[in-house]
Amino acid sequence: MGKKRTFTVESSNIQKSGGRYTSKTPNAAAKKAASQLFKKASKSKTQITFELRETTKGEDKKIHKYTAKRVKLAKPKVITIMGNEITYRYTVQVKAV
Repeated sequence: MGKKRTFTVESSNIQKSGGRYTSKTPNAAAKKAASQLFKKASKSKTQITFELRETTKGEDKKIHKYTAKRVKLAKPKVITIMGNEITYRYTVQVKAV
């Protein structure tokens, strides 16, 4: 099993940065970061570009660049967790630049 790595948003085209995202891969952390950036962005935004910096202790502080798209699902996905119903209307697609 690989160790967990931490990342932060260095910059984005919506002028938001920061946050701490933990994942095994930069791509998985980018998907988490993109979801949060879309929450902070205006509702009309469907595409965001951002830079993710690794902040794991002892690792290179390499910067990864991504483009994320928010795609509306044809049929909303509804799941139940501990009696609470959650509806997903969008999915986030992340691509390295």
